[in-house]
Amino acid sequence: MAVILGRTQLLLMREPPQQMIQSLKTIERAVVDAADTVRRIQAFGRTDRGEAWSAELDVNAVVREGIQLTRPRWEHEAQVKGARVEIVFEPGSLPGASGRAAELREVIASLILNAVDAMPNGGRISIRTSRVGDRAVVFVQDTGVGMSGEVKRRAFEPFFTTKGVKSTGLGLAVAYGTVRRHGGDITVESAEGRGTTVSFWLPLAPAAPAVPTAPPAPPRPARTGTVLIIDDEAPVRELVVDVLASKGHRVTAATGGREGVELFRAGHFDLVITDLGMPDMTGWDVVRAIRAQGADVPVLLLTGWGEVVETPDGVRVDGLISKPFDVAKLTGAVAEALARR
Repeated sequence: MAVILGRTQLLLMREPPQQMIQSLKTIERAVVDAADTVRRIQAFGRTDRGEAWSAELDVNAVVREGIQLTRPRWEHEAQVKGARVEIVFEPGSLPGASGRAAELREVIASLILNAVDAMPNGGRISIRTSRVGDRAVVFVQDTGVGMSGEVKRRAFEPFFTTKGVKSTGLGLAVAYGTVRRHGGDITVESAEGRGTTVSFWLPLAPAAPAVPTAPPAPPRPARTGTVLIIDDEAPVRELVVDVLASKGHRVTAATGGREGVELFRAGHFDLVITDLGMPDMTGWDVVRAIRAQGADVPVLLLTGWGEVVETPDGVRVDGLISKPFDVAKLTGAVAEALARR
């Protein structure tokens, strides 16, 4: 995912043809969402993190992104099967709501894909949003086969499905859990032969107090430096080299911890970026070896474990970059570390 996200963002930075931009942004968004899902799995058993799990989000933007992410199913695959599926979105005027955009995109995508499955001969999916009091409400309506009373009653049960072995029966159950976890609710209205409407609401974000704005500080010129990147995965290593070189840094790459320490001893570097999990020498061992030489060079840790990583006692790193990393965050972390030095 680090390679897919980084290479996609590099392509976007290089001003690709206009017709490619939306596809690249869709790939970027899908990888970010996948990474967010992995982080939630990693953190599943950890209750001590205390991080703010939600933020203010644009519900209409989340719906548009969910439509775009599912386009291959409701447009391209449907056409191959000889069915035409049309999606119409009517966005209402909404302030921000509270939640996690990645999780809510999963809800929208699941509802759209359910609607597509309910229209084997094609049809129309109408999505609209509106504000009702202090709630943002989303309606997803299809012209499909509808549900019987029994199916409707069991629609949110985990593992209940009418689609046979091709389905896990978790789509609506997960959507239900996600919406309830966001402090909202979800309902379904349906009748056989008359289509289905699934609606859910989320609480709107509280209005932020007005804060006087200070005049922006003049931007400082970005400092370039000599960087050592240590990573045993060639695609990730080459990606970091390309990203930093594009910003004017002089980059040396090592294929493992031992080689990286040897290069560090033989050269002069302003910054070291090291992977954590490597077969010959861990990132912690690399940091210890660098510090043992009395070098006060900043070291950034590159890892797929994100905030789950706990720094061992006596080991000091100057920053942590989670895989898959956003190109802007990577270059920002490097610029900040060099500026501090």
